[in-house]
Amino acid sequence: MAALKTKKTELSVDDFIKKIPELQKQKDAFIILGLMEKATKAKAKMWGLLLLVLAISD
Repeated sequence: MAALKTKKTELSVDDFIKKIPELQKQKDAFIILGLMEKATKAKAKMWGLLLLVLAISD
């Protein structure tokens, strides 16, 4: 089996969202993040530099 190219990182999800240039999109992203974390009961993690993932198991 081939190795995964994208790996989980210790980068901050909040910092990733704060880099969004438009303030309204940042606010929307934080609202969606909160809803998704509540729905999945999982904490969002960064995979690579641009992928935000919510997973029930690691």
